[in-house]
Amino acid sequence: MVKKAVFSILLAALSLLVATSNSHAETVTLSVSGNGDGSQNQATTTVANTTTVEQSNTATVTNNSTPTAITGNNTADSNIGGTTTVKTGDAKVADVIENKNINQNISQPTDCGCTSNTTVSVTDNGQDSKNTVAVTNATTVTDTQTNSATVTNNSTENANTGHNDANGNNGNTTIVTGNIVASSHIDNSNINQNADPVGGSNSVSVTVSGNGENSITSVSFLFNNIFANHSNNVANIVNNALQNLDTGDNTAESNNGNTTIVTGEILSQVVITNNNINGNFFNPFENSTPPQQGGGPGNPPSTPPATPPNNPPTPNIGGGGSGSGTTSGGSGQILGTGTELPATGSNLTFLMTIVAFLLFSTGLFLRLKSGVAPPIM
Repeated sequence: MVKKAVFSILLAALSLLVATSNSHAETVTLSVSGNGDGSQNQATTTVANTTTVEQSNTATVTNNSTPTAITGNNTADSNIGGTTTVKTGDAKVADVIENKNINQNISQPTDCGCTSNTTVSVTDNGQDSKNTVAVTNATTVTDTQTNSATVTNNSTENANTGHNDANGNNGNTTIVTGNIVASSHIDNSNINQNADPVGGSNSVSVTVSGNGENSITSVSFLFNNIFANHSNNVANIVNNALQNLDTGDNTAESNNGNTTIVTGEILSQVVITNNNINGNFFNPFENSTPPQQGGGPGNPPSTPPATPPNNPPTPNIGGGGSGSGTTSGGSGQILGTGTELPATGSNLTFLMTIVAFLLFSTGLFLRLKSGVAPPIM
């Protein structure tokens, strides 16, 4: 009795520690095909990449602004006869201080091999062949970002339409002071920002088909992507806004006649904003595509399904002071474990396989029950 057995073993030992910052694609293609009976074929590839990025920024900014407007400090004393009038004009002061885009880090190290596309094909090898394929992709990325910013803003606005004197006049005396409009605007934004905007992914496609009787095929993968992100931000921001505004302090004394003092209005506005201080943005590794296995002889490997990237995290935005964060790759997905590979071939192939199995079982049963056959004469 001739016993036939065809073995096709696919071992998917996939380990993934994922978190990276690169869009570079590492493409690995391995093909073991057309080897003779009893051949022993082994293909091994190792891709190792190490990238270290260090970014350090220090900024010290000091702004001193002192706008001044004076229409007052007038004197009209000891006038004889008639009317004495002191009228001052309006005073306007405006101050704008902006500190934007200080200490910006965008980390995109190149050629780290964090994104990989691996294709393995083991096809049409002879009987009793032993085929072994091993793929190892190890990537280590260390990203250190340090920012230190010291910002000091000093705004002092001076406006005066008052401090007018009209004393000892012989007649009517009038003092009218002008209005004051003052505005101070200090804007600190986008200070100490770290960004790692680009993620990566691993995809694997495996085809094992058309190999001869008693062939043994072993395919193993090891993806080890480690990303360590260290972010340390320190921001010391001091905003000092001072306004000295005066329409009063007017003097009208010892006058012979009617005395009138009318002081102007003061309109004051102070705006201080601190936006996007100490922000870290980190885009983690995308979900990796499980290995796709091809079907029997003549069936091409299935196309790996598209896997959408993870939603990017919301940046960590501080209002000031200091902030630090550390992000490192942890245990990732174990690809191929608990994942059902897509079935290939038509329903007719499945039915024919069942029929062949029943015929084989029936023949084996009849052969065992028929006893020893008489010798051929």
